[in-house]
Amino acid sequence: MIKRAVLGSVVLLFAAWTYAYSQYGSLAGIVARLQGATLVLKQPRVDLGKCLVGQDYTATFEITNYASLTAVLFSKRSDCTCMKLGELPAEIPPGGTAAIDLRVNFDEPSVPRSRTVRTAVIQYRTDKIDTVIVPITATVTSPGVSTPAAPPTE
Repeated sequence: MIKRAVLGSVVLLFAAWTYAYSQYGSLAGIVARLQGATLVLKQPRVDLGKCLVGQDYTATFEITNYASLTAVLFSKRSDCTCMKLGELPAEIPPGGTAAIDLRVNFDEPSVPRSRTVRTAVIQYRTDKIDTVIVPITATVTSPGVSTPAAPPTE
């Protein structure tokens, strides 16, 4: 009898997880909704992968409005002049999703190969003013600088 109860609980937990993941797209999205966020990133961060200094890169990220009110996007900024956010949609309707372009051109990294973490911040209003923070990561290298080889494995 206990085995059936445990199995039933596991099945219900799995079903709840599957539903939540299909609705919010990621563990970060699920956590954001549980914490009361109304605008949620579809992915937990934007990863540009390998980037060369001085090259232009573009990435797109999606934001979904889970509020019952229209979200009005009114402000955007980043922590680095190397990033430019594309035009924001004026509004995201309830249940709607908007794609936002991010253009990046990194300056000289402080080391030949560095993992760069930057953020973009978008402010919006539903029934209150709130903020979405978009973490952006990249591995930045200078042109002509070779990456150290991995040590041999034995």
